[in-house]
Amino acid sequence: MKDNINLKQEIRNPSYLQSATTLFLYFSSWGIWWAFFQIWLTNTLHMSGTQVGEIFSANSIITVILMTVYGGIQDKLDIKRGLLLVCSLTSVLVGPFFIFVYGPLLKNSFLVGLILGSLLLSMGFLAATAVYEALSERISRRTHFEYGHARMFGSLGYAVSAIFAGLIFSINPDLNFIASSVLSLILFLELKYWYPDKEGRL
Repeated sequence: MKDNINLKQEIRNPSYLQSATTLFLYFSSWGIWWAFFQIWLTNTLHMSGTQVGEIFSANSIITVILMTVYGGIQDKLDIKRGLLLVCSLTSVLVGPFFIFVYGPLLKNSFLVGLILGSLLLSMGFLAATAVYEALSERISRRTHFEYGHARMFGSLGYAVSAIFAGLIFSINPDLNFIASSVLSLILFLELKYWYPDKEGRL
């Protein structure tokens, strides 16, 4: 009974609805391409196992570095969204980047593609995950809702997008990256213009 009361209160809480929507859109925009990233590298670009390993290793290294930088910046911003706006705007570029820059570079200039790809993917997605989750958790404590209830929508978003990702990928892998850019644009606009009363702007 108490859980039902809490859920009703959360549904009326604008900060809860905004955080849930943010996490849903973010994980949807990530899952729509990430679920088939390795298959894209091997089947579409014909990367070797060694090259795929180097790509994932570079992504991990840059992600760890950026997570430290992002953490320090967000601590200073408190619950302001300036960093998330940068992350979401970066993720908007994923479609054109994969199709016109990343893919061709990995085939023709692997090292350059490796570096640029690690930077953009970490900035927009891999390192950004911790910022989205930390900010949502911080807002949940300020505005009195259960963080786990909002985070659940992130998992739902990833699951739903992964289902559609398989269908889209079988038609044309480029569509996955375009869909990610569209979802990221919606996310950016949502972050920029939807501000519950208790949260400060930017």
